[in-house]
Amino acid sequence: MPKSARSLAGLLLALAIGAAPVAADEPLGTTLARLDREIAAAPRDAMLWARRAEIERLIGRYESSLRSLERAAELGLDATLAGRERGATLLAAGRVVDAEAALRVARDAAPNDVGVLLAHARALARLGRSGDAADGYDRIVALAPRSNPDVYLERIHARAASGPDSVDAALAAVGDALGALGPVPAFEQAGLDLELRSGRIDAALARLDRMTNASPADAGLRLRRAEILERAGRIAEAGDAYRTVLSAVGDMPPARRTTPAAIRIEADARDGVARIALGREGRRP
Repeated sequence: MPKSARSLAGLLLALAIGAAPVAADEPLGTTLARLDREIAAAPRDAMLWARRAEIERLIGRYESSLRSLERAAELGLDATLAGRERGATLLAAGRVVDAEAALRVARDAAPNDVGVLLAHARALARLGRSGDAADGYDRIVALAPRSNPDVYLERIHARAASGPDSVDAALAAVGDALGALGPVPAFEQAGLDLELRSGRIDAALARLDRMTNASPADAGLRLRRAEILERAGRIAEAGDAYRTVLSAVGDMPPARRTTPAAIRIEADARDGVARIALGREGRRP
């Protein structure tokens, strides 16, 4: 592989697992203008054309991006990298069927290329082929367990949509994500939503308790617990939980208690206490 293609391979892998985009320290328009100057000075540098194609994709110039990729391929850009970038551009342009086809070819040619696998999994998910997408994400996290949290979240969502036994598989994916990257709140939230979706109230409450223990000052988590208990018909527990929320808000420093979020939480908790009190009054003989 030419040196320029090897350099771009590293760049694309970094992008796939969550590193900063090209020229993250400058506006994309400025980056594009700089690349145009560099291409004028070295018009046969395949890597420069590929970088240009990427920036064009990021700013929505999809047809121009595809033309730049064609030029890069003519100049010897590695075929797998060219296929990956072509698929990503087609996907961004909304040409999902074409994107999946291009990325499938690239994946078959380079089954261990994380960037290709990620773009292909995203195309499959866009096509509603959730099970196939989830299999692709499985391969990605096996190859790159320190992937960006978004990759793990996409895997969870793909598993959740993949069939009748999807909740168990998706919860296993949540466990994998937590094991790989630690207690990322978005992972715990995904697990909580799955448990509630499947009616696993006790498991959801246990997860919520763990989340609260990790963030004891988060009154919003306490409010969520009260709301879950109320919806589950566990009225006495819900009343106690709403009052705990009010106590937590009351213990906040004045500057925090007067934020819009804290005001909303307090209002919702007061409404919950009132609903429960009203319900009990209605049940009296």
